[in-house]
Amino acid sequence: MNPHSNGKSIFIVSGEESGDLHGAALMKSLKRMIPGLYFSGMGGTRMKDEGLFGLDSREVSVVGIVEVLNKLLKILKSMRALKGDLRTDHFDAVVLIDFPDFNLRLAKEAKRLGIPVIYYISPQVWAWRKGRLAKIARLVDKMLVVFPFEVSLYRQVGVDVEYVGHPLADIVKCDLAAAEARTSLSIGPNETAIALLPGSRTGEVKKLLGPMVKAAGLISLKLKGARFLLPAAGSIEDKLLQKYLKSAGAGLPNIVAERKVVPELIQDEATPEKTAGEVLSMLEGSKRDAILEGYDEIKRNLGRGGATERVAKSIYNTITNLHFLDYNTSPDMVRKT
Repeated sequence: MNPHSNGKSIFIVSGEESGDLHGAALMKSLKRMIPGLYFSGMGGTRMKDEGLFGLDSREVSVVGIVEVLNKLLKILKSMRALKGDLRTDHFDAVVLIDFPDFNLRLAKEAKRLGIPVIYYISPQVWAWRKGRLAKIARLVDKMLVVFPFEVSLYRQVGVDVEYVGHPLADIVKCDLAAAEARTSLSIGPNETAIALLPGSRTGEVKKLLGPMVKAAGLISLKLKGARFLLPAAGSIEDKLLQKYLKSAGAGLPNIVAERKVVPELIQDEATPEKTAGEVLSMLEGSKRDAILEGYDEIKRNLGRGGATERVAKSIYNTITNLHFLDYNTSPDMVRKT
């Protein structure tokens, strides 16, 4: 039995590093609104630090069919445990964060039990399995989306949807000028900085970092002064990174902009040679300027910040039956619950 008394309680589940980050921020906001709020479910270390009582999401975080098969028993065990918690304890709402293959099964159980289901960071049905929209409409009471174009997708199938903006607009901020940032990263004035971004999950790193490192080697042969940066998620072990780095000497931006801002190499196209060629071409003046202009457009599409607070207010409305009017969103997006 969980330790909450007669106060409000939320069942919250994330299954990946990014979900843990956004889930922890949401929990912090909700605790300010509802003192004593109890959280149970599944998350990572950040959500645990905010007071989550439940399972560790690292046991079920997977990408690709091979990883699913390797962790299948742990995934099934976690699913049974979470469904058991839903049946035996009272929760005012279920909050599901991304991780659709897992979370939609929990949504079905919560719906059967009559618990309001709030989905934060929508399953990317616009990129895959659009047929799931009807299923989501049956299972989800409130969909909180982070991209403006997602609103029409859900409204057309009758889902109660609200655009909240992207939480990264608050999280990913840099107060340093370009020159200061280069100095802090030990990048010389005549050097070219290139980021390697294989992803935040172990499976992604295993698939992508090797070809990226080889591509970096090819780039170095043609571009003097190239410096490569590897921002590593906390969920990735150093020894895994070293495995690929010791031999060294798809994508979301286009979806958000709704046009091709950066080149994409999918599956078999992602060879070291093609990757190196694309990176070198992107460093040319006109193409580089066009990409930077596209990134400015993407930044605007992510919203002006405050996403986590809007999500917290929406959840607060659901479990307390109070209403807020959010003046930070554009007028056509403002909704009352």
